Amino acid sequence: MTTAEEVRSEIVRHVVATTRGRVPAERLADDTNLVAQGFLDSIGFVGLIAALEEKFGVELDLVEKPIEEFIVLGSLVKQVLGN
Repeated sequence: MTTAEEVRSEIVRHVVATTRGRVPAERLADDTNLVAQGFLDSIGFVGLIAALEEKFGVELDLVEKPIEEFIVLGSLVKQVLGN
């Protein structure tokens, strides 16, 4: 069973890699808006969603839920876990 910490770690790893280390992991709190704070652009966001879907075997429904559920780190963890 996937844990919240595993999902959070994967999101942080992806953001740090996407930004080539310009955003250190320490700056990524659960209330961090990954897009508004400039850590991911639209292409980076789509890449993150695709990576999470593949790694955790989930399908995230970006149409039926508010986008805020996916761009804030803590909320995204909950979406991946199905909460």
